[in-house]
Amino acid sequence: MKLLKDKKILVISSEVVPYLPQTEKAVNSFTVSRKINDNGGMTRIFMPKYGIINERRHQLHEVIRLSGINLIIDDMDMPLIIKVASIPKERMQVYFIDSEDYFKGRSGYSKDENNKLYKDNDERSIFFSKGVIETIKKLNWAPDLIHVHGWIASLLPLYMKYYYKDDPIFDGTKVVVSLYENALDGKMDKNFVKKLNEAGLKFNKKIIGKLDNDLTLNFSKNKMSPLGHKIIVHGTVSDQFSNPIKGALIEIWQANAAGKYLHQDDKNPAPIDPNFSGCGRSLTTSDGSYEFLTIQPGPYPYPNRGIEWRPMHIHFSIFGESFGQRLITQMYFEGDPLINLCPMVNSIADEKAKKSLVGKLDTSRSNIQNILAYKFDIVLRGVKQTYFENRQEGL
Repeated sequence: MKLLKDKKILVISSEVVPYLPQTEKAVNSFTVSRKINDNGGMTRIFMPKYGIINERRHQLHEVIRLSGINLIIDDMDMPLIIKVASIPKERMQVYFIDSEDYFKGRSGYSKDENNKLYKDNDERSIFFSKGVIETIKKLNWAPDLIHVHGWIASLLPLYMKYYYKDDPIFDGTKVVVSLYENALDGKMDKNFVKKLNEAGLKFNKKIIGKLDNDLTLNFSKNKMSPLGHKIIVHGTVSDQFSNPIKGALIEIWQANAAGKYLHQDDKNPAPIDPNFSGCGRSLTTSDGSYEFLTIQPGPYPYPNRGIEWRPMHIHFSIFGESFGQRLITQMYFEGDPLINLCPMVNSIADEKAKKSLVGKLDTSRSNIQNILAYKFDIVLRGVKQTYFENRQEGL
């Protein structure tokens, strides 16, 4: 079959032999993969790591560089664990999606020991389908075809059509679904669609208020302005190919002009500004851009650290439909002499990573009502990736 030669085929199944008993689905998933390999194609198989799979017998091991992504399911951060094994006497690798909450310790695929459907089957399906896609992206392995077997991966065509349709790694990827009898004889949770929409995939514009990206007004009393110099912070969010990321939720938080955060755990004796919360959010536009109007934050001393100070900075959280983890980073201000003296900054060994955290003074935008502007572009992956505190090796 010359059509398969050098083609990359991703096989996703709820069951695969020899790791689970020989059902029609488990045998088909294995047989199809072997046929592809025998005819010059390249396969990668993904399946859930159910509790009944013996890790020692099948020589599973965790892939540290792929694990660690957190998927947001029903407002909960659910860690994604990736394990891998090779099928004996075959040139095929099987990747296992593991989770302490959804798979480990579960004796059945969709039902418990009392033959009742697991109440969280909807979340298990969301977690598995999205976990597979995010792992493939992290592997940077672009499949020509995706072959889906079983209910637990049934959301994957939906994700590919609506949530990842603009992702360059899946440009031209086709999806085939094999149907089986007795797939899932029951109903999903009534909040299934709500969980699906909120699973780190797509943000509705209605969640953003009119003043959410204007920190000079969104907390003011009687339209009183907060103290300090007004600044514009703007930029773009893009992937490793410079493609803009549309619809990503950008949230920022910062100290006020005196270096004081508006929360009770901040022990800095500096005064609180009653007209400034230091929090804002915005969605990126079709060209991946975002913008905030805020106050330039003040530096502040490290508690109990002598004369060491934190430079002026703004915290960023980025969360979107094309990636599965809320990414956390900080923006520092170009020219601030405290940057090179900051222990937190100096804990980053890579100089290129340090530079990715510095917002550049943008004189082209700094002439509006005597407001300075800083440009801070965020790159999610690749050699130009922004340094993220919670994901330092890329996505």
